[in-house]
Amino acid sequence: MTNDEKKKICGIIDRGTWQHSCHLLKTEYGYTDWMNKKNLQECYEIAVTAANEGMNLMYLAGEVKTILIAEICEIEIQEKIDAGPEQTTKGEE
Repeated sequence: MTNDEKKKICGIIDRGTWQHSCHLLKTEYGYTDWMNKKNLQECYEIAVTAANEGMNLMYLAGEVKTILIAEICEIEIQEKIDAGPEQTTKGEE
């Protein structure tokens, strides 16, 4: 596993307040043991959870964006209706 790959894994597992990488099993020299199957399985489970959370968040964000765009459009339409007669009057002067 390359150092870049290790950084990517730590980026996923340490993205929240709980620093998972600090709690992974270490080698005799105090470094994370990237050859330990239990460590790799734990990282995999965290990555799967992150992917699921990301997909759920993306779906929710899409729904919220649609709701907000509709509300903004309604307000803009009402603003044009409310300002309509005033713009006509000002233009005639």
